[in-house]
Amino acid sequence: VEEVEGVNCSKCKAKRRKAKYTRVDRLPDVLIVTLNRFRMGYFHGQKVNNFVNFPIKALRLPDVVANKEDAKAVYDLFAVSNHVGGVGGGHYTAHALSPIADKWFLFDDARVSQVASSSVVTQKAYILFYQRRK
Repeated sequence: VEEVEGVNCSKCKAKRRKAKYTRVDRLPDVLIVTLNRFRMGYFHGQKVNNFVNFPIKALRLPDVVANKEDAKAVYDLFAVSNHVGGVGGGHYTAHALSPIADKWFLFDDARVSQVASSSVVTQKAYILFYQRRK
């Protein structure tokens, strides 16, 4: 929900504050969420390092879905793209869940290592990949 100032009322034509809702008609099987990690100003940009606590299991989005059937959808995280560095440069790594072993792995250039699921949710997370449960 976003508050919008200065919208003309359809009844009295006066400027009023109004709530704006954005809804999705249908949810996809694979949901990709990009976290806004870069803020661009007029002269320079800035890296946003805020921690975002996102779920690994059972992401639900009933408040953003217009379709009642899709409002019941449940998603599980299967990969995360991470960014370390700033606006001018940096380094990307990835966490991915092996569907065969049901274990998390960290991919960092030529190195691949098994990690605990607790190490997946970090301040470096940039793009989240979710799979819809069947």
